[in-house]
Amino acid sequence: MPSAFIILAALSWGFISIFTKKLTSYGFTEMEIVTIRVVYAWILLFPLTFLQKKQAMFKIKLKHLPFFVGTGLLSIVFFLSLLH
Repeated sequence: MPSAFIILAALSWGFISIFTKKLTSYGFTEMEIVTIRVVYAWILLFPLTFLQKKQAMFKIKLKHLPFFVGTGLLSIVFFLSLLH
């Protein structure tokens, strides 16, 4: 199963440019495209996470908060800065 997730992640990463180019041609801004991607990912991943890890869902330790900020906010800011 881990191999399938790795392949799926690689395919998803490869489709980002096609997805971004198409949405840009429809007039979406970079921030709107990022928002669409995040919402779409949440819609797909939330049910899977809920079904697998009901007890541990949304339990975040305070010491892990910098990692969430770093991988969330900072990665989006970095991604947007590369587009300009």
